[in-house]
Amino acid sequence: MAEIAFERGLRRLRVAGPCTARDSTALREAVDVHGRSAARLTIDLTGVPSISPEVVSVLADSVGAVEAEGCRVTIVRKCSSDVDHALRELHR
Repeated sequence: MAEIAFERGLRRLRVAGPCTARDSTALREAVDVHGRSAARLTIDLTGVPSISPEVVSVLADSVGAVEAEGCRVTIVRKCSSDVDHALRELHR
């Protein structure tokens, strides 16, 4: 199970560990809570070695929802990682 922590001063949601479908609800709730309460949010996935398609879908939906309400979201991940490839597939 992934660890999800919010760093208030940096407005950063840090996720670490493999993200499986079981993490979908917790990630959705974290993005919703922290994205709705600020003008910007960084989601740091650099500590995530793998991410399930369910989590990618939830992340896309949650980010879209908070961005529609005015929050600017930045997603950080390791270049050319499995997570990077999974997120890039969203734009194809």
